[in-house]
Amino acid sequence: MRARWLPPVMIAVLGCEARVDTCARPPRASVAVYTGTRLLPGDALVPGRVVACGDDAAAVADLVTALERVPAQLAPSRVVLHVEPEVASGARAVGRVEQHRPSGAILVAAGDSELGQAVWLHEIAHVIGTGPAPQGRVAERLYGAIQEAFADYFAATFSGSSRVGALQGELRELERQRLPTASAWSALALPGAFPTHRFGAALAGLWWKRAPRDRTLVFDLGKCFASNDPWPQGAITPESTLREFVRRCPARSRDVVRETLHRWVPKELYQG
Repeated sequence: MRARWLPPVMIAVLGCEARVDTCARPPRASVAVYTGTRLLPGDALVPGRVVACGDDAAAVADLVTALERVPAQLAPSRVVLHVEPEVASGARAVGRVEQHRPSGAILVAAGDSELGQAVWLHEIAHVIGTGPAPQGRVAERLYGAIQEAFADYFAATFSGSSRVGALQGELRELERQRLPTASAWSALALPGAFPTHRFGAALAGLWWKRAPRDRTLVFDLGKCFASNDPWPQGAITPESTLREFVRRCPARSRDVVRETLHRWVPKELYQG
C-alpha cells in the first residue's frame, strides 16, 4: 500500500464507508470503522455497518492517537477497523487486536481499551506492509516473521520505547532479544504453528540496536513492504525470499537490511 498525504477531513460518507476524525481530531489517514462485522470459517469477513462519529468506541480514539504519531510520508492512506467482530461457529478466535491478513483490516475485540500505543502502532505497520507476498509454507513463514519484525521496529520507533506489545499480554523488549538458534530455525519446515512474533522480535532487535533514533531505516523498510511488484513465483526458498525482499528496498538501506538479515538467519539456511 502506497502512503500518501490526506488533508484534515470532517465526517464524510464515501460510498459505504465513513472517514472518522472522532468528531474533532482529524487523523492523517482515511479511517473506516465498522461494527456488527462477522468472521466466518475460512477467515472470510462480512462487514457490518459503518460507525458514525458520535458512536465511536474507545478503540477508535486510540487508533487515531497512534496515527498522529506517524509521519505523513509513511502513514497509510486508509485504515479499516472492525470493532467487536462476531465470530461465527467454526471460525477461528480473534485476538485482542490483530490484522485480518486477507483484507488488511484491523480487528479489535470487545471492551479492550488498554492496549497501549505500541500495540496500535504495531497494527498500523501491518496495514502499511500489506502488499504482494511469497507463496509456499517456508517462504510465507519467513516473510511473516520479517513483517512482524517491521511492525515491532515501527512501534518502537514511533512510541519512543524498545518495549512493544501489550502490558497484560505478550511484551517484547527489543534491546534484550536473542537470535534464534540454528536448531530453532528448523521450525520453518516442520508441521504445526511457527512463532512469527518471536522470530520477528529478534530481527526487530537488530534493527533497533542499529538505528534506535534514526527514522531513515523504518521509512525505507516501509517502502520494502509497500512495493506493488508481483512476487516472483520462483522466490520460495529462504535464500531467494530474503534476496527478493532486499531487492524491493530503497538502495540507500539495502546494505543495512542485507547485513541484519544475514545476522538473523543462520548461514546454512541462508545459503540453502
